[in-house]
Amino acid sequence: MRRFLVRRLLLTVPFLLAVSAMLFLILTLAPGDPIDLFILSNREVQPRDVEALKRAYGLDRPIPVRYVRWLGRVASGDLGWSLYYRQPVMTILRERVPNSLLLTLPALGLAVALAVPIGILSAVRQYSIVDHAANLVAFAGYSIPLFWLGIVAMYFFAVVLHWLPPGGFPGGAGVTVVTRLRYVILPMLVISFHLIALLVRHVRSSVLEVIRQDFVRTARAKGLTEARIINRHVVRNALLPVVTVLSLVIPALFGGAPVTESVFGWPGIGHLLVQSVLVGDHLVSMAVLMMIALLIVAFSLVADVAYAWLDPRIQYE
Repeated sequence: MRRFLVRRLLLTVPFLLAVSAMLFLILTLAPGDPIDLFILSNREVQPRDVEALKRAYGLDRPIPVRYVRWLGRVASGDLGWSLYYRQPVMTILRERVPNSLLLTLPALGLAVALAVPIGILSAVRQYSIVDHAANLVAFAGYSIPLFWLGIVAMYFFAVVLHWLPPGGFPGGAGVTVVTRLRYVILPMLVISFHLIALLVRHVRSSVLEVIRQDFVRTARAKGLTEARIINRHVVRNALLPVVTVLSLVIPALFGGAPVTESVFGWPGIGHLLVQSVLVGDHLVSMAVLMMIALLIVAFSLVADVAYAWLDPRIQYE
């Protein structure tokens, strides 16, 4: 296992370099550079000022040179300066990451806590009323677009019932914990509902596949109770595909759930990514996208380790 982990960590470096080069090229080749987009909002800028700004930010250099300079700054811990927010990119990330974690961690915990038992119960009682109800909710939650679900939830709970605020996030030192939680609940439930729908379908199909295996029939023939068979033999083997799904979903959630954050005006990483792309703030976009890429690599490694823990037959060399 140790050799496998070392080899995977060493392969991470060229992979992240390739991803960063591809993202940098795509963002650089997008129409309009950050200075051009800045000029659109400031008509008083003169042509000579434009040339001076491009020289100051290195935008007059060839793309390979700009990428190497960006890579060198990142290696020294400098993510650059945001033209749109007028502050260091690292400072922006420090402000936005806790907001995204405050939203996504409870959503993930709630989704896993509900989806796993519902999926198991749906598989054990296949074709029952519980199974049909779970499938209906799962298909609905997975099919409904997140932005539409967010708007409907906002209208119903905020406009009609006046139970929760419609969006945004309160700032300042005098804001109480209860007030912050009221702003978290609505976007968290929207994310959780979509994630529950995804996980229920995977848990159900995985449990149905495992429950028909020969070792389950052997356990029943030995006289073990159904509850013990499900808890000790079926669930552990059925969780392997669920781990795969979570290793892909968690980085996207920690990346800020861009659609949900944009709908609710939540000042997190997802909203930051959408806004930075729209205004052409490439350094901020690169920082967020590389953070998501790093999370994907990290949780992929965690998933591989979890496979070996859940199934002793899996051995890494």
